[in-house]
This record gives sequence, structure tokens and C-alpha cells, in this order.
Amino acid sequence: MRIMEAWFRARYEDPAFRTPYESAEGGYIWISGGPYDAREQLEVEFGGTVPDEVIGQLAEKLNGESLEWAPVPSPDDYDLELYDAVRENDRETATLGDALNAISSLLTVNIAGPEVYVHRRLLFANVIAAIETFLSDTFINRVMGNDILFQRYLDTEKAFQERKCPLKDALRMAAEIKAVAAKELIEMVWHNIAKVKTLYADVLHIDLGDIGPLAKAINIRHDIVHRNGRQKDGTEREISATEITDLIGLARGLAIRIDMALNPSPVIEDPEGAPF
Repeated sequence: MRIMEAWFRARYEDPAFRTPYESAEGGYIWISGGPYDAREQLEVEFGGTVPDEVIGQLAEKLNGESLEWAPVPSPDDYDLELYDAVRENDRETATLGDALNAISSLLTVNIAGPEVYVHRRLLFANVIAAIETFLSDTFINRVMGNDILFQRYLDTEKAFQERKCPLKDALRMAAEIKAVAAKELIEMVWHNIAKVKTLYADVLHIDLGDIGPLAKAINIRHDIVHRNGRQKDGTEREISATEITDLIGLARGLAIRIDMALNPSPVIEDPEGAPF
């Protein structure tokens, strides 16, 4: 029975440990699959090999802890390589600048015929991708590298609110919480600019300003990526070179705004003590 129990606990856990709980939705939100029944899972794996009464005894014990079980997350549940790449990019502003410079250069390429519209749509979408990368990498690197900001993120992110953690699981949860948070951040949709604006304000205390123009550009990017450049009415969206240039300028302005908030210039005082 001990082998069976070890097998089960390596794969399933009490949902109170880390599964999001939303009372308004009526209970747990099974984002990783589930709920799983202990007896069912034991019978699938050990039925025909282990006597039914032994399976029943273990199932009864497990049901005494929880009637529903969630899968135990593993490192494969999120892209470790992507997370490592994000953490290694400690030059987010410079990386964005390089991407925008490359897009500007590609915009000068002379393309004749209708292919020019395809070319411009690709460049437009790429600017949005560069902005998303900048916003995600900047946020993740600051939050995951600072305990105060990390706690502020946990207090702010809805996925971590109302989550129950029994005292018996407190140490395990403390040891694994950063992996859970990393998964949440990597899987977040960073072109949900309204949510991004809220996170930056609540966690980093940075106001992204008017996100209306960026939100409009993201909607255009949606048509490019998901409708092959066509709008809801079926008409083809034609992107001008000016629109791309303006979007690049918007991206640079956003980066400067964030960079200045993260790295404020020191106030220089004259001998009289008044700031210049």
C-alpha cells in the first residue's frame, strides 16, 4: 500500500494547496485539470494487479483528506527555457530598441506590388510582439528578483487570492510558490494591455499612461494574426508605412516612460540646497 500511496501523492495533491479558488464561481477553478477521484485513479493504475480491498483502503484514507484531487505541477508544465530566456534578458530596453531598429530598417526595403501590404502587416505585428516582450521581461525580472515586489504581486494577482493552504502544506507551498508564480507569468497573455496596465500600477507603481492607442494597435494585430489581415466585415486591412512608424514611436515612448520610472535620475542640489 505504501508504494501505491507514494505513486498517488507524487501525481496528485489536495486542491487547497495551490488550485485557484473563486467563491463567486462556486469553488475551485481546475486550471491544470481535474478534479480527480482517488479510487478511480488508483483503479486505473493498479486494478487487476493489487486486490480491490487494498485499493479501497487507500482510497478511503485519501478521501478522508480530500474528496477531490488536483494534479501536481511539474517543471514541464511551463516552458523552463522560455523563463530562463526572460530572466537572462536584463537589457529589456536595449533589446526592444534593437528590435525596433531592425523593423525600421525592414520598412525601408522597396517591395513592389500587393506584397507590400503583407510585408507591412508582418512588420506591424512584429512591433506589437516586441512591445509584449519588453513589458513581460521587464515585469518578470523586477518581480522575480525582488521579494517585496514578489509579495506585492501575490497580493495583487487574482489567481493567488482566496487560495487555501492547510498548515501541513505551508512549508511545501513556500518552497514552490516562485515556480507557481513563474508559470502564471509565463502563461499570461501580455497583449491584454488593460491587465498589464493594472499590474504595472499595482506591483511596480508605474503608470503606463493612456493605453488607448496601444489597445487599438493590438486589435489591429489581432486581425493580422488571426484573420490573415482581414477585418470583421471581411475587408482587407491595409497598413501604411506611417502607421508602423507611429507605432514604433509609441513603443519607444512607452519604454522611456517605464525606464525613467524604474531608474529615476537623482536630484542634484546647489550649495544653497535648492534643486537645479
